[in-house]
Amino acid sequence: MLSDRSRRVINCIKICAELRTFMFMQCFFLEGPEVLIPLSPPWLSEIYTFTEHTFNTLCAQDGDPALRSVIRLFSAEPRSAQFALAAVAAEGSSRGTAKPACWACSRPEMRDDALRRRSIETEMLMKRLLRHVVARRGRAWHIPPVFFQLGRLMQGSGDLHGAESAYNAIVTEGLPASLEISREQYRLEQNQTLTLLHLATRGGAAAADPALQLGWLHVRPGSGALFGASHACVAEEWFRRAALHGHPGGALYLGLSLHFGRCAGRMTGAGLRAGARWYRKAVRSAAEGPGGVEARLAARALAVTPW
Repeated sequence: MLSDRSRRVINCIKICAELRTFMFMQCFFLEGPEVLIPLSPPWLSEIYTFTEHTFNTLCAQDGDPALRSVIRLFSAEPRSAQFALAAVAAEGSSRGTAKPACWACSRPEMRDDALRRRSIETEMLMKRLLRHVVARRGRAWHIPPVFFQLGRLMQGSGDLHGAESAYNAIVTEGLPASLEISREQYRLEQNQTLTLLHLATRGGAAAADPALQLGWLHVRPGSGALFGASHACVAEEWFRRAALHGHPGGALYLGLSLHFGRCAGRMTGAGLRAGARWYRKAVRSAAEGPGGVEARLAARALAVTPW
């Protein structure tokens, strides 16, 4: 039986599909701070409805060239930008294709290195803009998301002192962003990353979860674009360590990284085959211990791969 949340999600998807069909609209939902996911068939995977609880949507007229610009500006991860663009019309076309086709993946100006450079430039511009707003503290005081976003951008560029200053400006205001800020401050104050490094390098099964956490910290949403390419490769190695220690989550995320070529910079048949092998490893590892969610996600990913 479907839960009320599932019914609401399905109804939302149907509404968005109708908007696309009858009003020539394209809708996306915002996943975290830097990913836009098409909220209409056939691009929307049930993986998202399985894992998500809330959906913030963005709609625009299909074929509007500004929508392509918004996707590129909002998406920090190259593959996310390319796949989101697959749901809209390519430049010079009136509508997106009915069958998923990553037309952006073959464009020289939308290669991983080009998209990452664009994301870095965008973040630098946003940081200057937010600093300008914060400099007029009296006006910005009642806009906590300004401080929160500035702190995330500074943290992503390696300026931890500046990030903590931005977080401290609003941490006590009791707003939704305050909880996330408190979590970030605790992680910084307790040197959690250093603790995870010590645990992950000890070896044995106990090192699996710390290795997985280190991988996730490198590529989590909001981690910034400046070190995105190198972080993708470092994260892949931490996921590999976790997977080799038998963690189903490590196998799942390693499979995803190889499948989508996050470290390699492009998708390849070899990467897809390697990803499928690790998806199978995730399913087997979960059968031997805890990890039901990872197994279900790995099985869903495996179902759409040809190997």
